[in-house]
Amino acid sequence: MGNLLMEGIFMFLMKMGSRNAMNNGGTFSDFMKENFSRLFPNMKWAHFDSVDEVLRKLTMEDMEQV
Repeated sequence: MGNLLMEGIFMFLMKMGSRNAMNNGGTFSDFMKENFSRLFPNMKWAHFDSVDEVLRKLTMEDMEQV
């Protein structure tokens, strides 16, 4: 759960306009994955549709616990 939350925050910090931009293949996407792995070495990169699905279901109390 923490992994998906951090990915959502990472997308916001990188000022990406959409989940699609984060999911697209190519050099830029690979660059983002590498940076995420460097910042959070124990976390794995998930598809951003999965991130969106989980974040939509979280309550504020859930986020505080994470």
